[in-house]
Amino acid sequence: MLKTLSLTKYAHACVKVEKDGNTLIIDPGMMTAPPGLLNTADVILITHEHCDHFDQERVLRAARQNATLKIYTCAEVAAHLNGFTSQVRIVKDGDNFCTAGFDVSVIGKDHHVGRTDMPLAENVGFLVDQEIFHPGDALTVYPVPTLLLPSQAGWMTDKEVIGYLQRVHPDRVFPIHDGRTNDWGSEELENMLSEEAERIGTRFMWLEPGDKVNLPECCPSMDTLGLLSTIEGIIDWKTRKDRTLRHRPTKKPRDRHDDVNP
Repeated sequence: MLKTLSLTKYAHACVKVEKDGNTLIIDPGMMTAPPGLLNTADVILITHEHCDHFDQERVLRAARQNATLKIYTCAEVAAHLNGFTSQVRIVKDGDNFCTAGFDVSVIGKDHHVGRTDMPLAENVGFLVDQEIFHPGDALTVYPVPTLLLPSQAGWMTDKEVIGYLQRVHPDRVFPIHDGRTNDWGSEELENMLSEEAERIGTRFMWLEPGDKVNLPECCPSMDTLGLLSTIEGIIDWKTRKDRTLRHRPTKKPRDRHDDVNP
């Protein structure tokens, strides 16, 4: 029987990964909920210092309350966690470590280029148990089974999102980094990404904050895709859309206008 990782999405770019009673949380930023989420963490991984990925006060509070909490991050974030050096580990591209039963590989070193007049932030992505890859605010190409795909940002175009999905070509994809979208924008993203995922043969799943899925711990190869049918708790795009529409207030449908990219 395969062991499983459970993945829970929270607001914007934060996710929780659980296995064998241990909990790992990635990128708890200022958009992240619920308030007590970090109280459950054995390990926190932080990709970079931007506030939508790293809520400094919240992480410091969690470190004070739990002396056994471990935090793995880049040097720029670690500089904001003074006083907790025994709990903080600085990691860089190419590092591998085991923590709380999770095997973690560090992939990438820089934030995606957005504005050329701004210095690049340090950005490390995390691959958990050779299964789930959180790239942070980067489009680091690495072959992974499950990609947490940055889906909307001022530093990234739709063309870049699609190109990144094509190049990684994961077995399945969960969009993240969607905190700046409204209902209409989310639906546009779902349509765009689900259509491209279907075209390249990647299974697409849109998760709302609090949605949880279980994943095989091992990486299914392309010739064993039958294993994908054993994934539990999947909320596919059509199911999520139907559920959302049932609970959405009735409003006049919005037509496509000339000022919206097709």
